[in-house]
Amino acid sequence: MKLAVLAMGSRGDVQPLIGLSMGLQNAGYKVRFASHPNFEKMAIDAGLEFHLIPINPVEVLESDEGKAAMEQGGNPIKSIKAFVNMMYPHMMTMSKSCFDACNNVDAIISPTFGNFVVPHINETLKLPTITALFQPTHPTAAYPSYLLSQWDNKPGFINKLSWTFFDILHWLPLKGWINDYRTQHLNLPKLPFFQVTSRRTANDAPPTLYGFSSSIFPKQKEWGDNVHVTGYWFLNANKDWTPPHDLSDFLKNGPPPIYIGFGSMSTRSSDKTTEIILKAFEKTGQRGLMAKGWGGIQNKDLPDSIFLIDSALPARLIRKMPGVIHPL
Repeated sequence: MKLAVLAMGSRGDVQPLIGLSMGLQNAGYKVRFASHPNFEKMAIDAGLEFHLIPINPVEVLESDEGKAAMEQGGNPIKSIKAFVNMMYPHMMTMSKSCFDACNNVDAIISPTFGNFVVPHINETLKLPTITALFQPTHPTAAYPSYLLSQWDNKPGFINKLSWTFFDILHWLPLKGWINDYRTQHLNLPKLPFFQVTSRRTANDAPPTLYGFSSSIFPKQKEWGDNVHVTGYWFLNANKDWTPPHDLSDFLKNGPPPIYIGFGSMSTRSSDKTTEIILKAFEKTGQRGLMAKGWGGIQNKDLPDSIFLIDSALPARLIRKMPGVIHPL
């Protein structure tokens, strides 16, 4: 049985799906891994067949629209609008690549970004689909939508309603594009107004795998038997990695540093962000190890107590840190 895994987004979106894909291959499945050019080597090194989705997420996030999207995290309405503005120019290219990746396979595994296109691809190809997600998206009365993380817990019916509200809000701005894609490329009819959301498309209730621990988010009573909280999909990469000499010397010549990883976070005010971080380290007297990732954190005038690296460290080294900070 051959599966297409559609992995779109930043490293935090893609790397766990490589771990999941390796587990599937070890279980006897064949996997076609569709992702961005940034992750081709990582996928091939993991022994996966690679299919290119020709969108560079670094360039998307470094655009004005991308930086605006990263700066709207505190306001869910503005965040959704900024996300749509960021992704809209790339949706058709992404959708065509995903469709090609799903040809001649037996089933599709799709993460959050893939859910914008997979229900419509599935309606054409008639393939079983599994959703693979990293945060809860199924409605529950236990807590509100993750887009309201700053909102105090409300009565159960309001919590549950928040999930449906933001599901609709995510999809309505893409309604025009979705119907263009369906009619022009898939020969499908337009969707009625209230069938534009992720839970009202052709593939109404696909099995869902949640790649997090039930100790963090237990499965809720409202979720059906098709929802599975599996635990994390770790990629056992960089087993032979050793730190470069300058990093090794830094780690040896003082107490363990606090690790700050910015990953795919991009901002138009990286100078200000760097200044805030340095002041925090100075005030607390801590040493710091900062991974600038795609965030453009500046390497100017850093004190000897701060070390800057380009990308995330292996997990086995991070475990030795007294504290880890990663923005959402």
